[in-house]
Amino acid sequence: MGTAGRHEEAGLAARRVIICCEELVAPEVVLSDPNRVLLPETKVAAVVHEPGGSHPSPLQGFWKA
Repeated sequence: MGTAGRHEEAGLAARRVIICCEELVAPEVVLSDPNRVLLPETKVAAVVHEPGGSHPSPLQGFWKA
């Protein structure tokens, strides 16, 4: 997820979103902490696994600023 910034507000304002992620994890990992869920599943059109896709932007646990 990285820095949330305005991602939650933008996602809620959109009709549908495409989520790009550095790493795919099991649903149990995400659901173990409710703070990891920013958008309802009805907003998500697709999830794209794109390692390195956030670089060079900082992303906690992956890339430093």
